[in-house]
Amino acid sequence: MELREIAAISGKPGLYQILKPSKAGVIVETIDENHTRFLAAATSKISILSEITMYTTDAEGAISLREVFANIQKQFGDNMTLTAKSDGADLHELMATVVPDYDREKVYTSDLKKLVTWYSILHKHAPEAFDEPAVAAPTEATEDKAN
Repeated sequence: MELREIAAISGKPGLYQILKPSKAGVIVETIDENHTRFLAAATSKISILSEITMYTTDAEGAISLREVFANIQKQFGDNMTLTAKSDGADLHELMATVVPDYDREKVYTSDLKKLVTWYSILHKHAPEAFDEPAVAAPTEATEDKAN
C-alpha cells in the first residue's frame, strides 16, 4: 500500500485505503484491525496523503507528507512516543526536530496531532507506506518514442 492509496476523510477518525470509485462516491476500507468497508459519499472531503504538504519557511514553502513521515521514521522508527494527547509544546518540538524550517505560524497543533496519529496508524498497520513509491521502468514503446 502506498500513500497515494491512503486517504483521510473529513469528520471521520483514522485513515482509509481507497479501493475503487463508484457512482455515488468512493469505496474505502479502514486501516485498522477491522478492515471495515464503506462508501464515502461524493460530498465527503477526502484528502489523499500523497497530496498533502506542510508549510515551511524555506524557498519552496512546503514539504510533502511523505518526506515528513520519512524524517520521523529515520529519527524515531519504532520509538515514537508522542500521541494526539501529547502536549502541544512536545508536538511542536517533534516537528522542529524532523523539519527544522516548518512554519510555526501556519502549522497548528491540531495539524501535528493528526500527523502523529496518522504516523502511528501507518507504522502499525501499513509500514510499507513509508517506502518510496515504485517507479515504473520505461517500456520499449516509450524508449522508441524517445529516440
